[in-house]
Amino acid sequence: MKKPQCTVLNEAMRQGIWPCSDHRGAESSFAKARGTDSFGQFFTRSLDYILQHIYQVGLVTLRGLVSKNGILIVQFAHELQRRVCKT
Repeated sequence: MKKPQCTVLNEAMRQGIWPCSDHRGAESSFAKARGTDSFGQFFTRSLDYILQHIYQVGLVTLRGLVSKNGILIVQFAHELQRRVCKT
């Protein structure tokens, strides 16, 4: 005799509360409804972790580009000033 995997789900199906009659489909739907889908949680957390790091790398890159742009503007102005003052 097979042991029930989820007694709450089996009880709900026996009472007719749960609309799905397929045990496997109902269990996965039940898990998703309760937020206990481990793969979904893993995927969401991994995606959140990756996006957070991409965001941080993007901010560092943006800061570096802004700094380099500022340095080039000052260097260009200094070079232009030296050319104008020579003539």
